[in-house]
Amino acid sequence: MKLVLLTGFMGDPSDWFPTTAALVKFGIQDVSILSAPYRACLPAEPFVLCGYSMGGRVAISLANTAGCRGVISVSSSPGIRDESEARGRADVDERIAQRLECITERAELRSFLTEWWSQPVFGGSTLGAEEKERLIASRLKMDPCELSSHLREFGPGVMPSLWDRWSALTIPKLAVAGERDPKYVALAQEMGECQIVAESGHQIPLEQPERLAQLIANFFAVSAKPSVVN
Repeated sequence: MKLVLLTGFMGDPSDWFPTTAALVKFGIQDVSILSAPYRACLPAEPFVLCGYSMGGRVAISLANTAGCRGVISVSSSPGIRDESEARGRADVDERIAQRLECITERAELRSFLTEWWSQPVFGGSTLGAEEKERLIASRLKMDPCELSSHLREFGPGVMPSLWDRWSALTIPKLAVAGERDPKYVALAQEMGECQIVAESGHQIPLEQPERLAQLIANFFAVSAKPSVVN
């Protein structure tokens, strides 16, 4: 069975490399990684979806795809239920998208990235200063206009609420959150089937890749059972 990993907003496939390296120890090597705008075709053979942050919502939206045998949401949720709250978030994200479209210099993009990863949701990060700097440096090659389009298409304010879809799923499902990320701990617990990762903030694939790989491997064992059907 194949594992399909989805990156988050401003995600790079390398974000998943520490986790995929750890997965090899558990015999999971058939892995593909999708970044926004997530246009690649899903596998014809059975697969498990695992998405981080924005990619988690996208994974939930694709969980009814034929061949999907399970879905893992990492530091994510099925979206925003309240329409007023969703509109407010969409307005905030639109302002961010417009700011991105105005960026023409690497120094401006660096400033944006520094501000982005200074948000409260990343406050519990266990990444060191050098790791954070490498993260910022790896994004300086990205096209700000493409990032703005991803936000407009996959932001939590514009994507429909997927809570009913999550509740109705009959395939195995799992929500994962870092213990130092209280907002998403609460959301994961509300989602029902959850695991909380110790000594991790929001960026679990980078902060605790070994532990995340173990959770994915355990989930694979359940999803691979012949009795599980889509």
